[in-house]
Amino acid sequence: MSAVRHVAFVGNGGIHLAHWARLLAGSGVRVDLVATKAVPGEWPFGEVLHAWRSDDASKLRQLAQALRASRALRRAPGAQLVHAHYAGKPAWIAARSGLPMVVSVWGGDVCPTTGEFSRWWIRRLTLSALERAGATTVHSQALLDRLLELGRPRESLHLIPWGVARCFRPSAPATPWRDRLDLGAGPVVLSLRWTDPIYQIDRIAGAFADLAAEFPAARLVLRDAQTPLSNAGAVRALVEARGIADRVRWVGWISRDELADLYRTCDVGISYPSTDGYPISVQEAMSTGLVPIVSDLPGTEGLVEPDRTGLVVDPSEPGELREALRLLLAGPDRRTRYRAALTAFAEGLPTPEEGRDRLLEIYGRLLARRE
Repeated sequence: MSAVRHVAFVGNGGIHLAHWARLLAGSGVRVDLVATKAVPGEWPFGEVLHAWRSDDASKLRQLAQALRASRALRRAPGAQLVHAHYAGKPAWIAARSGLPMVVSVWGGDVCPTTGEFSRWWIRRLTLSALERAGATTVHSQALLDRLLELGRPRESLHLIPWGVARCFRPSAPATPWRDRLDLGAGPVVLSLRWTDPIYQIDRIAGAFADLAAEFPAARLVLRDAQTPLSNAGAVRALVEARGIADRVRWVGWISRDELADLYRTCDVGISYPSTDGYPISVQEAMSTGLVPIVSDLPGTEGLVEPDRTGLVVDPSEPGELREALRLLLAGPDRRTRYRAALTAFAEGLPTPEEGRDRLLEIYGRLLARRE
């Protein structure tokens, strides 16, 4: 099997790409980047071959940028292969490089009812790019099954687990979040996602407000990274208008270890997006024993076992969210039962390093075919 020394990633340069790039760099692999969005920060794993201009909003300029990105990729010195994260625009750019190609598929890439895949021309471009890929990776069995439905050959598909770092395991929290945030002794509800509109934090706050009188000791923790899409201002206004400002706490960027302790401190975690891929934050939270309520979406299929490890609700029905939250706040015995199942869930999860090793194996086989 060929040694892997240098790969090029095509994607948005966000935390998901950085996850894999960090793991590969730890094994001595250089990872260059062709960014399909403005790079949110440093990229210490290799060279940024193309940085997307976020101000080029027209479709014609987007196409011109994609062509420039493809040319930058073809000029990448020393790259042995290209890995597109995810299908769609990144895969289209990667397919024009002439390099052996791996494509990672996210839930929205191939979901028939949400995301851009519902548009016929995006669907055609996506399937065409997948046909040109030497290997396609997915992070869940549900996604693998979806690609089989779309006619992709089984031998080209590889299930690569994201993996959960060992800090996200059940244990006593080391960070005193109850004291730091003045949470009291009652149950604590944590919103697992940022305040971007697709995560529907306003509906989470609304459901909590509906139940506030019924559970006076409960507290709600919201997370705001102050991203460009954040609607935290509107959520804060809602919290004030519903009279629950004294029951809500806000948390910004914190370290991974602090986040794991926050998960351990809380009793219920909610991820309620209108559309989503595979929510890594939910998997990490569940691994610590935090009982989840999640949206019923294709990307989360199979992650939560209803009434065993958590609850699943319709993201278009706020009433379902409210009743699920009521059920968990009123049922400490139910939460204890779910946490016991979550302990077994955490024990069965692979580490990120196992996913990296599997990815390197796929890279090596793909390169060996070219020799």
